[in-house]
Amino acid sequence: MQQMNGIPVHITFSSDIQDQDEKAHFSFETNGLYYIKDHKSFLLFEEKIEEQGPVKTTVRFGGDEAWIRRSGSVNMRIPFRLHNKTKGIHETPHIKLEVTATTDDISHEWDEQNRTGFFRLTYRLSMRGEEVGTYLLHIAFKEE
Repeated sequence: MQQMNGIPVHITFSSDIQDQDEKAHFSFETNGLYYIKDHKSFLLFEEKIEEQGPVKTTVRFGGDEAWIRRSGSVNMRIPFRLHNKTKGIHETPHIKLEVTATTDDISHEWDEQNRTGFFRLTYRLSMRGEEVGTYLLHIAFKEE
């Protein structure tokens, strides 16, 4: 396993969001890097958000913890701990909000033989004390 430079991977990202009235699905494919440092796995990739510009995303995960950091036209940093509430920040050019994530599920795997992996996260997000939705993120990645 390369640790410093990372392994080039093809990433399939999908997000399902359920709020009180509606369900939304968002997905894209991109290329990025996967590496392990200090017993934690990292995925680095860039999202292209229409009419807003690129967002660099880092996902760190290991055991029953993870965090997601996004920087660019959208800035976000949220830590996740299984069955716990954690506080994070979500910021756009117009507003900066403290958010709370209640993590229901974290799972991940790297198959060294097949050079494939996944990261899955389910959490409930609250802003200003109001729950805004349940999020299911699934990231599949495979060495290029």
